[in-house]
Order: sequence, then C-alpha cells, then structure tokens
Amino acid sequence: MSRKRKSKPVPDHLKPIEGVSWKKGEPEPFEKLKDYFQRVSNASIAERRLKWLSVFREDFEAEGNPLCAWDAYLLSRKDGVPVPEWVLQYFDMVGKRLLDAKRKAKDLPLCLGFETGPGPGPWKGYLVYQIRRTAMTHILNLLEKHPETSIDDACAQAVDIVKSRWGKELESETIKGWYKVIKP
Repeated sequence: MSRKRKSKPVPDHLKPIEGVSWKKGEPEPFEKLKDYFQRVSNASIAERRLKWLSVFREDFEAEGNPLCAWDAYLLSRKDGVPVPEWVLQYFDMVGKRLLDAKRKAKDLPLCLGFETGPGPGPWKGYLVYQIRRTAMTHILNLLEKHPETSIDDACAQAVDIVKSRWGKELESETIKGWYKVIKP
C-alpha cells in the first residue's frame, strides 16, 4: 500500500524551460529558441537566473567549492546580468594570491581556492552536485505536473535523465535517498 505524499511546490528557478531541449549532445534549434523567447517574458527568465545565482552562492558558502563561483560567473555572462559581488570578491582573492611573487606553479590550485589532498577533488564533487541537482529538478517538476506519478517511477525516469545528460549510471534507490532528504 503506497503512502499519500504531500505535493511540493517547485521553485521557479528549477522549472524546466518549456519547448527547449537541453539533452547533452543535442543542439537547440535556433527557431525553437527564437519562438520560445517570443512567447516568454524575459523578466521571468532573469528572475529564474537570479534565483540560480543565489543557489550558487548558498552552495559556495556551504561547500567552499570554487566551481560554484565559476558557474555563477558563466551564467551571469551568458545572460548579460551583472556578476554578483560575492563572485567578484572571490576573483579579488584569486587575483591577490596569483600576484604574490612568492608563489610557485605548484601553488595554482591553492591560489584558485581549491583544496588539495585526499578525497574526490572539487571537479568530481561538483559533478555529483550537478547530477543531484539534475535528478531533483526532474523529480520535482514531474511531480508538480503529474502528481499521480509514484516516487519510484519519478526516480526511475531521473536515472535515464542523468544518464543522457551526464553519462553516469545511477541506481534509482540513490536518487530516492536524495529525494527523501529534500522532502518537507
């Protein structure tokens, strides 16, 4: 017997952009994008992007992974919005470290804010973060649009989405565990 689950609202910045394909390796047709931007208010897109920038900041502060700052920088530049102050502060710190005459080439990771040592490293950690974000975004959007969908089915679909976008095989139970952490 399945339990009743509460419907969770999907934050605007996690909602998919309708009519645009984002699958890895699949080009976005210009006409499809042109039509999309004619139908959707640029203000709502900017608002969604600003929310993503705040998510990147929260993750940067929580995880300390400099890739969050780089992701925020690229998103800002891509969307033509001002680069957030916290990203500029990160770049200021990097600049001061890089221009320190006592530094050596081996200090580059430290200059950029990357910790070296044991563990998966910042890129693998960030890949896991992106995979988790992709899976949770898919599940939350699916459950909002189709509340009759079971969690097991949503997780199974997320496995396919992650594989097509990131090329990584995950177990449905792994994604289900992530979902249980974020549900209210």
